Amino acid sequence: KWPILYVNVYKAVPDLWNGELDLLRVDAQVEKTFRIRMLGTSTLRIMGGWADGAAPYSWLFNMRGTRSSGLNLATPMAFETMRPNEFLADRYVAVFFRHSFGHLLVKGKHFDPIPSVVAAAGWGGLEDPEVHRGYTFAAPDKGHYEAGLQVDQLLKMGFSGFGVGAFQRLGPLATGTWQDDLVLKISATFVL
Repeated sequence: KWPILYVNVYKAVPDLWNGELDLLRVDAQVEKTFRIRMLGTSTLRIMGGWADGAAPYSWLFNMRGTRSSGLNLATPMAFETMRPNEFLADRYVAVFFRHSFGHLLVKGKHFDPIPSVVAAAGWGGLEDPEVHRGYTFAAPDKGHYEAGLQVDQLLKMGFSGFGVGAFQRLGPLATGTWQDDLVLKISATFVL
């Protein structure tokens, strides 16, 4: 009925257990699910975070990219077309949206497709990029945008469901070639 709020605060204290840094990092998210009668379920998640500009690489935000060069698995509420650690930020905001139409199509013993529409956007900045020499990254200051279609449970086996998804990178950080901006993924779900 109500939105769910998560807040994480990390504080590095100098001289505590031989610590050298005096840093602060705050990460928060709010999520709300809406049931739309006869149309399915929509879920909206808004995330944001801030870390001290002098924070080391491990304290910064990597923006939740899940694209890989090997087996690509769809990950709910993450960036499907962004590679892990492709972007780095000391402050960011991300919005994830998913609308699941539920069991609207034909249903069988091993076939119970659940179509969904997904979209995501993220913006971030990095105050002192020169501090992190030796790493290849960029800050998503122009915004990372993507949208896609996913069909879960095309095949049901026991407690597992397998499906597929197609996701497209959009906006100013897209490469402009569909081969680089389009990502196909396999989805795996638990069937209850």
